[in-house]
Amino acid sequence: MTQKLSSFEALRAYRSDQQAAYNCGEARPEFRVAMATCAIATGAQETYEALEKALAAEDLPEVQLKKTGCIGYCFAEPTVEVCMPGEPPVLYGPVDEALAFDIVRKHIKGGQLLSEAQVPICHENVKEGF
Repeated sequence: MTQKLSSFEALRAYRSDQQAAYNCGEARPEFRVAMATCAIATGAQETYEALEKALAAEDLPEVQLKKTGCIGYCFAEPTVEVCMPGEPPVLYGPVDEALAFDIVRKHIKGGQLLSEAQVPICHENVKEGF
């Protein structure tokens, strides 16, 4: 952020904009692979590479694959957040190569949530306001 916020209303507007961008507001699907130290130690690089292979195998060049920092779910690493346009993010973990392929085939292509592999996301419980 390069500008100073001069009022509480400006802060709320900024928060709303940032939240919309985070909540899968992009026009195309996106994978966010956590790549903090704990994630890398548990195989996040291999998970990232498995997702690259799965996306290529399923011919899905429109899906973005991104690396992120720590997201605070060390117990579930390696984690992958799936962001579909207009939908709340879904967090999966721990994600190995087989699960990476399942996520691409079943969630991205088939629209099916893999509930047995989902990690509960704590921020869903945060209420609006401050």
